[in-house]
Amino acid sequence: MSSSSGGHDKIPNTGQFVKGRSGNPNGRPKGAKNFRTLVKEELRAPIHIQENGKKKKVPRSAALVKRWVNDALQGNDRARDKLLQWVTTLETEESLCAANEFSAEDQMVLDHYFEKRLAAQREQDDDD
Repeated sequence: MSSSSGGHDKIPNTGQFVKGRSGNPNGRPKGAKNFRTLVKEELRAPIHIQENGKKKKVPRSAALVKRWVNDALQGNDRARDKLLQWVTTLETEESLCAANEFSAEDQMVLDHYFEKRLAAQREQDDDD
C-alpha cells in the first residue's frame, strides 16, 4: 500500500503548521524577567538604614550583609557558621584568582561554577 492514499502516515492539512503563526502564541512575553534578574534588581535597590545614629542609603544587599555580620557578632551560631563558610569560599576564590591568570573563557566557567555552588548552598540553607 502506498502512503499517498491516506492512512496513518499522512498528516491531515488541519494538523500542519501554518506559515507565519507561532507554535506557542501565549509564550513568554517580551521583556519578562526571570527570577535571577528580579532578585538582582531587588538586592541592588536602595534602602535607608540607621548606623551610628545616622541615616544612610545603601543597597539592600549591603544591609543584609551588615545584619548577617551583626547577628554573628551577637552570638547567633548559625549566622556565625554561615559567615565563616562564605569567608572561606571568598578567600578560596581570591587565592585561585591571584595564583593564576585566567582567560576570559576560564573566568566565565569559574563564575558559572561558583554561581551554581552558591545557589545549591542557598537551597540547602533554606531547607535547614
